Amino acid sequence: MNPPILELLDATVFKGERRVLNGIRLAIREGEHTAILGPNGAGKSVLVSLLTHHERALVPADGTSAVRVFGEDRWNVSELRAQLGIVSSDLHQRFVA
Repeated sequence: MNPPILELLDATVFKGERRVLNGIRLAIREGEHTAILGPNGAGKSVLVSLLTHHERALVPADGTSAVRVFGEDRWNVSELRAQLGIVSSDLHQRFVA
């Protein structure tokens, strides 16, 4: 079986002093479609920003990576753009405006 396209293993992200994601576990496999829903401030944009390296998750105590894409803990964001489709409200607003 192929590794998940995206895998979060107890991912925790801080913005300044504030914890915005806490121990998130998620696996998205090939062929699955996933919607990330929640109120403002729930961490949706931070979650997506983990893929683009705009945000980084804390390294777990065991030293493994908290974020893996296609089974790898390092990836080229430019190559990733060609393989994943991400639609955000920011992108929507650019086309509507």
